[in-house]
Amino acid sequence: MIMSRRAGKYLGVFLAVSLLIVGCGAQKKKKVSLDMASPEKVIVPVQCGEEFFYVDGNGKPVFSQVFEYAGSFSEGMAPVKKKGKFGYIDIRGNMVIKPEYEDAGNMSEGYAVVRKAGKYGYIDKNGEDAVAARYDGAKKYANGMARVEKNGKVGFLDASGKEAVPLSYRSATDFNHEGYATVEGKKGYGAIDRSGREVVACQYDYMGEFAPNGLAKVQKGDCYGFVDTQGKEAVPVQYENVRDFGKDGIAVVQEHTKWKFIDSDGEIIMKKARKNAWSFSGGRGRITLGGKYGFVDREGDLVIDAKLANAEDFDENGLTVFREKGKYGAMDLYGNVMVEPIYDRLSRFNEQGYAVAKVKGKYGLINGDGGTMAPPEFDAVGKMAER
Repeated sequence: MIMSRRAGKYLGVFLAVSLLIVGCGAQKKKKVSLDMASPEKVIVPVQCGEEFFYVDGNGKPVFSQVFEYAGSFSEGMAPVKKKGKFGYIDIRGNMVIKPEYEDAGNMSEGYAVVRKAGKYGYIDKNGEDAVAARYDGAKKYANGMARVEKNGKVGFLDASGKEAVPLSYRSATDFNHEGYATVEGKKGYGAIDRSGREVVACQYDYMGEFAPNGLAKVQKGDCYGFVDTQGKEAVPVQYENVRDFGKDGIAVVQEHTKWKFIDSDGEIIMKKARKNAWSFSGGRGRITLGGKYGFVDREGDLVIDAKLANAEDFDENGLTVFREKGKYGAMDLYGNVMVEPIYDRLSRFNEQGYAVAKVKGKYGLINGDGGTMAPPEFDAVGKMAER
């Protein structure tokens, strides 16, 4: 399938923390400053019963139309379902591509995946066929390439719709910004560039995606390490386990059941090993002490005490979701509780500064300061976009 039928009900379980969080060593506690979009300038699909429609950040309908399904906006267009078929509307609610498809995905790089007669292809923003519907599966364009599948084999189309990478792989990831994708061949996992050239030979039992520092996790037998985009093992494949490098350029490796932080050269950067640790995000590394979660800085010093029942990594906006006595809230990088734990579920905060919150079986929107925007009155809330 190319999209969810649950109108973006992407409310994964987000883990936790105690309400009383104290940053170590700071006389005057810092606080994350959030950049939040005006609620009148956003648009989000919601569901009430069998009806789907669009509201702004306050939960007010943006236009009068209701649909059998409503997808999120991307590149000024959104897939909607009318009388059993999918088409596209613009940001004003006008039907700009008539409903004639069995399925339809979001616009990406000027094209969208659609299904006709059980097969997948691509259309442009005018509704014209860009790639005939002939594939068993298709993914949206990412960094100039699109992943397609036929007869159990995976390959890639370029921006012109040409099969630039033959359909010869068992599986593959999307291409990243630097032009590399991880693939699974007959002899194992490796990586290719946009021309289809194998820059990392397909020889590993597993390979992850390349991190921003150009390193990817690999596995051979029971050992793990990292390779670069030239196929060189930048961090030797000798560890019991590893976790991917984050945007901060720090990863963790497991040796003798203990976890250690390393830099892009594979050098241990903190002397103290941890019983459990995760890669850095937002300048914070997640660790456990005595079965409780906390966060350390780049020097390895504890900056958020290990008092948390559980915790996820921080998002780019400096927030993470926590749970207290079965309820969810959010804290910032410095341990400040930004959203009180009063929600049954809480999604990650998006780039507009909002999160989807669940209360008594209904969903609404809150902002990063804890303010209720759209009241919890919807059966589902999808992905938000700015108008």
